[in-house]
Amino acid sequence: MDGQQLSVNNDFATQVIYLAGVLGCSERYIAGLMQYVISNNPNFSPVNILEEVVLEHHRRRRDLADCIRFLLEAAGMVGSPGTTALHARLELFVTQQLIPSKEGTNNVVFGEKGLGWKVLLEIEALDQSISHALAAKQNAGSNTVLQGLLSSTSQ
Repeated sequence: MDGQQLSVNNDFATQVIYLAGVLGCSERYIAGLMQYVISNNPNFSPVNILEEVVLEHHRRRRDLADCIRFLLEAAGMVGSPGTTALHARLELFVTQQLIPSKEGTNNVVFGEKGLGWKVLLEIEALDQSISHALAAKQNAGSNTVLQGLLSSTSQ
C-alpha cells in the first residue's frame, strides 16, 4: 500500500476481498481504506472496522461528487456578473478535462469514455447498489437481546 509492502493476517485479507466484492471496488483500494480506518481507530472491533470502512468509502464518493458539482457550478458561472479569471480557468479545465467534446487519437465522440458517461453509468447502477444495501441490512445479524421477550414467552 502506498508503495510499501505490508504483511496482513487472513482476517484482514478475507475482509478486504469481501468488501471489495460488496462495494464493487478494487481490493487495493479497500485495503488502503481498511488500513486508514485501523490506523485512525486502533481500538475498534472487527465489526466496527468493517462498518467504518463502508462509511469512509461512501464519504469519499460523496466528497468526490461534491467536488465535481462545485467545479461544474463554477464553470457555469462564466459570463455572469462578478466572475473572475479563476472562473474562466475552471471553465476551461472542465471543458478540456472533464467533459471534452472529443477524446483520444481516434476522435471518439464524447459519450463512451468521458466523465459524463461514467457518471450516468454510476447513476444507473444506484438501483442495484441500493437493492444490495437493503438486502444486506435486512439480512444482517444482530447482537441485540430483547428485554422481557424470554420471560413472556416461557410462561
